[in-house]
Amino acid sequence: MNEERHADFELIGTGDDELDWRLHAYIAARLSPTEDASRRMRRAVVARAADAAAIRAFEAERLALQEGRRLQAQRGLSGFLRLYTRRGAAAFLAGSMIFGSSVAVLAATPSSPLYGARIWLETSFLPTQADARAAAHVTLLEVRVEDAEHAAGGGDPSGVAAALAAYRAEIDAAIRDADGDPARLAALRDALGVHVLLLEQLEASAPAAAQNAIHAAINDSRKATNGLDGSKPAVTPAAGPPDGEGGQNAGGQQGR
Repeated sequence: MNEERHADFELIGTGDDELDWRLHAYIAARLSPTEDASRRMRRAVVARAADAAAIRAFEAERLALQEGRRLQAQRGLSGFLRLYTRRGAAAFLAGSMIFGSSVAVLAATPSSPLYGARIWLETSFLPTQADARAAAHVTLLEVRVEDAEHAAGGGDPSGVAAALAAYRAEIDAAIRDADGDPARLAALRDALGVHVLLLEQLEASAPAAAQNAIHAAINDSRKATNGLDGSKPAVTPAAGPPDGEGGQNAGGQQGR
């Protein structure tokens, strides 16, 4: 086939001898290379093919290594997530149980078995600062009266008794934590006076089985109020003028 193409190129004639010579020289170099040229071309082709094969092998090895690292990282991440998901789920479940239990305790009504736990929880977290603690005691006393009112409204004498037993215990704790401070005792005395009025109203409409508990709470509130009234500082009367001056003034007035 090369010979046929070479014969075809032999027929080329442009009319320009220089151009015809260059065209024939180009054709001879490209279509009829020497043995050395052929060997060089073969070596170049083989080298290029070897380079391409090496490149493909390197790329395949790189991709395989990259895929192996990705799978290893995925397995490690999956294991990590599985481990900490289990631990996180367990912690979340425990926290949910604790939170749910705390909510149930804080919402316990006086007739609930959890009411004692609620009382303990509320009194355990009172402020440590003296004035704030005294104010918190007053708040808890009001809460106990409200608990008794709700229980009475629901026809629950046992709940009324439980709430007012906690109320009476709270009175003792409030007086103790007031530590004789006049301002704290005055605030407590005013609060107890209001509570007596509320309890008297409650007594008038509460179930008969709750009357004794309400009456006992009223009596304890009055006793505490009276005791706090007795703790008021005595008012010292103003000192009068000395006797001598009084006699002189009297004599002077008489003399006038």
